[in-house]
Amino acid sequence: NIDKEIDLITKECSGCVEYSDNPPKSILHNWPWPEGPAQRIHLDFLGPINGKMFVVIIDAHS
Repeated sequence: NIDKEIDLITKECSGCVEYSDNPPKSILHNWPWPEGPAQRIHLDFLGPINGKMFVVIIDAHS
């Protein structure tokens, strides 16, 4: 099984073990609540749904 072979190779590889935590995991933080509308928006794409793509925009204050 190729997955088991990859696991075995990476566990025995000194370089793989040395750099396995590189880059280090980032620290999560909460965004401050915006004081009013349109100060921070979030944008993402949704789809395809029935062959169409949508842009989703959310105001963080709402």
